[in-house]
This record gives sequence, C-alpha cells and structure tokens, in this order.
Amino acid sequence: MAEQSAQERTEQATPRKVEKARQEGQVAQSPEVGSVAVLGAAAFAFWAFRQMTGDTLMALMQTVWIRAFEIDLTELANRNSAVLAFALMAKVAGPYMVTFALVGLAASVAQVGWHVSGKALQPKLEKLDIIKGMSRLVSKRSAMELLKSVAKIAILASVGYWTIAGRLSALPASADASLGLFLFLAWDLVSTLFLRVLVALLLLAILDYAFQRWQTAEDLKMTRQEVRDEMKETDGDPHVKSRIRRLQQEMARRRMLQAVPEADVVVTNPTHFAVALKYAGGSDPAPRVVAKGADLIAHRIKEVANEAGVPVIEDPPTARALYRLSDIGSFIPQELYGAVAEILALVYRRKQAARG
Repeated sequence: MAEQSAQERTEQATPRKVEKARQEGQVAQSPEVGSVAVLGAAAFAFWAFRQMTGDTLMALMQTVWIRAFEIDLTELANRNSAVLAFALMAKVAGPYMVTFALVGLAASVAQVGWHVSGKALQPKLEKLDIIKGMSRLVSKRSAMELLKSVAKIAILASVGYWTIAGRLSALPASADASLGLFLFLAWDLVSTLFLRVLVALLLLAILDYAFQRWQTAEDLKMTRQEVRDEMKETDGDPHVKSRIRRLQQEMARRRMLQAVPEADVVVTNPTHFAVALKYAGGSDPAPRVVAKGADLIAHRIKEVANEAGVPVIEDPPTARALYRLSDIGSFIPQELYGAVAEILALVYRRKQAARG
C-alpha cells in the first residue's frame, strides 16, 4: 500500500519541474484566447481603417470599371498593373495583417509570458508510434477537446438563432424599404450578431484557459519518490549533507579548542558546562567568550585548559548563565560584568601570589 501511494501522482509540481516543462513548451495555453483576441482585433481594425480601406477599394473599382477601355494590354503594361494591384492589396490588407499578428502575439505572451522554446518544434519519433497515437485519441484531454468543440458549435448556433430570430419580424417591412434602410437593417443584424458571438467566444475562452491551467497542473504532478529524487539532485543526498554538517561542526569545534590556550580563565559548572573567557583590555569593553561547551565538550575544554595552564574556576551559576546568554566570539552580557570581574580578580591574585 505504501509503495502504491508513493507511485501515485499526488504532489504538486516543483518549481524546477515547472521550469523544465516550460522550456520544453509544455505550458497552459488556450487557442480560444488567441482566436477571440484576433476576432476582436478584426472588429477594431475594420473600424479604425474603414476610411482608408473604402477609399482604396473605391479607387481600384474606378480604375477597373470606368477606365476599362483605356487599359493597355501590352506585356509591360500588364506587369506594371500587377505591381500596382499588389501594392493596392498590400495597402488594404497590410494594416489588418499587422494588427492581427501583434494581437495574436500579445495574447500568447499574456498567457505564457515571453518565452520561445525550440524543443516544442523538434521532431519526436515517439509521435510516430501508432499505439501511443491511439491512446492520445481516447485520452481525457481529447475527450475534453471534443466536448469543447461541440459546446462551441452549440453556443454559436444558439447565439446565431437567437439573434436572427429576433429580427424575423422586421423582414416583411423591409421588403418595401429603400436601399439605405435595407443596408442599415443588414448592418444592424451583422454587427449585433458579431458582438454577441464575440462575447460568447470570450466566455468560452476564459473557461478553456482555466481548464488548460488545471490540466497542465495535473499533467505535471509528481509522485513522492520523484519529489525526493529531485531534492537529492538539487540539495544533495541527505546522508551526504549530514556528513558535511558533522565535518563542519568538527572543524568549528577544533578551531574553538585551539583558542582555549589563549584564554584567561575557564569558568565551569563543574561537570556540565565550561566557558573560556579572554579579556584583552584596551579596545575590548568586556571579556570575550572564545569557547564554550556542555558535557563532553566541556570536559575537553577543561582538559585543554589544564594542559595549557589556563586557570579553571568552578562557579556553577556564572557558568550556566554564560553558556546560556553568550555566543562564541561575542562579549559577555552586561548583567554578568560583576560576576566575571570577581572571577578575573581572583585569577589575577592567584597569578601574583604564584609569582611572588
């Protein structure tokens, strides 16, 4: 049971896996968002460039119809006419194409950020596997894509029927209407239908994008074993890290013991704690803790102090307070100035007595 649980993809993808999937092109992206953006851009471009487009098309129609009998049909003239026609087409279609390209790019960047992945375009031999291809056809993602396509067709058909059905009552009256009124009614129908379709597709795009994000997160989920393996790769094996920490602690302990012979006094508990102090005077405002330890480390500090001839003073309250309130390399706390001063005075008197 535990092994089966370890193989189930229940863990959210780590940032490293998300970034790796992003580099391979596996990102949450909905094509519906791009379609809606381009459709909206088409409406905007038609409104923004309508005057220029109309003038260009009108000039082209005048050239073709009004001056049809004046057109030179020689080879050179045909070539020049083709160039002119291409220039006119570029003038008409160019603004629209640029607008569509920029909007499509903006829609893609809004979904996945500014990221270009070449790996997604690389050919993969496993895509030629018929069995895997069939499995992709009956996958949950394929079923959702089919359901989305059916829903899209149903929604657009419903919107179209709803819009046109609301205008059926005006058809008999428009039969005897002038051309201007007929064009106005036709434009009202087309613009209303376009706007409603755009809103429906926008709602569908929002839902599809939310689904794509959820589906991508599900696809990137990891097993607990995969998470542990990744932690080993990124942070290192826990056993190796533990060994490194032990070595670092041993090195720090060795450096600390090397400072004990330079201490002025070692204050002990006498058995559980030992704190080595050094007072340089002058620039130092107070004695400094050069070593401290408990139990075995305390015993080792006392051994080194005895070997180096450093005085060892038993003062349990002061030793416990020094061990608890001070760190190695720091000055003793101010509330212990008096107790430590008495200990140092005792050490200095003993040294003077030994000399004289």
